[in-house]
Amino acid sequence: MTNVPKPLQSIELGGGRSPLSRVNVDVQTGDIRQDVRQGLPFPDCSIGEIHSSDFYEHLTFDEGLALMRECRRVLALGGMVDFTIPDMEAAFRYHNKGPGTGWCSDLELCVYGDRSSEWQTHKAWYTPTMLKYIWEKEGWRVELQHTEHGWPSQPKFRITAWPK
Repeated sequence: MTNVPKPLQSIELGGGRSPLSRVNVDVQTGDIRQDVRQGLPFPDCSIGEIHSSDFYEHLTFDEGLALMRECRRVLALGGMVDFTIPDMEAAFRYHNKGPGTGWCSDLELCVYGDRSSEWQTHKAWYTPTMLKYIWEKEGWRVELQHTEHGWPSQPKFRITAWPK
């Protein structure tokens, strides 16, 4: 019988200063201070769950693709990714209805972030359909869910994914 190390329960990517019960990997304020664009500081197959809320859009498309591949590398068998991301399609759809009908009064913040620093600027705009397509092409099983987090001013969606 081989001695397989037990994976860490879960980590948070880009959690900022939020009080979390998970190990937070964040370049500025994390339990582990790491720029995820340089990879994840964990061995292969060592993490059970990877969570992130309002972070993935702060990476360019290429950086997001590289991070998705890193997540796959570090996930243990049966592990999962659970990200919440602004839904740009929904933001524009609601905004275009106009004030009083679901208008996205905070569209600029939803699209660009607050731009106060590099890590507060949105660099990629995702729709659920686009992200599901990309992750499935990379060999993930994907479930999408719209979330009430941030509505109506910043519509979001949740992607949960497992490597195939």
